[in-house]
Amino acid sequence: KVDYDISATPMSRVQIVLSYFTASALSAFIMTTVIMTAGLIILCCNFNMYLGVYDVVKLLGINFLGSVCSTAVFMLIVIFIKKSSTSTAFFGLLSAASGFVIGAYIPLHQFSETVQTVCNVFPQTGITSLIRNVLLSGVLDHIDGDLNGIDGGMFVKAVRESFSLSMRLFE
Repeated sequence: KVDYDISATPMSRVQIVLSYFTASALSAFIMTTVIMTAGLIILCCNFNMYLGVYDVVKLLGINFLGSVCSTAVFMLIVIFIKKSSTSTAFFGLLSAASGFVIGAYIPLHQFSETVQTVCNVFPQTGITSLIRNVLLSGVLDHIDGDLNGIDGGMFVKAVRESFSLSMRLFE
């Protein structure tokens, strides 16, 4: 039998699943927070960072939401996988495709409506767009201020439309 740890413990199956979920979500949150913090420190040391404390708190909240959502999606998938070699192969394929699904490599608006619908079903697509919106907002506000109304805000508007969250589900 596969569930030796679940069968051999006096705890209920729900408690074990919730503890696995909590541990996975917390470790994902901690790892992504460390990486995000390192990135923000590098930005702050080498460039002008146009993020305030409120923006960093928003990023942490989005990071937590993303960690919980991705853990939930992966736990639903892992339930059906019985062998570790199958799990390794699946996550290898998933990591290769995830950049396209979340719009990291190519903005989603470049794809057809059908592909956008499939990509937007995954919660990570929305999380990535929210992070991008927060990171771009300060820079775009600074650019708009530097342009001083010369273009009537058209440049910033075009960038926001190209890179901000625009989810399309089923047309």
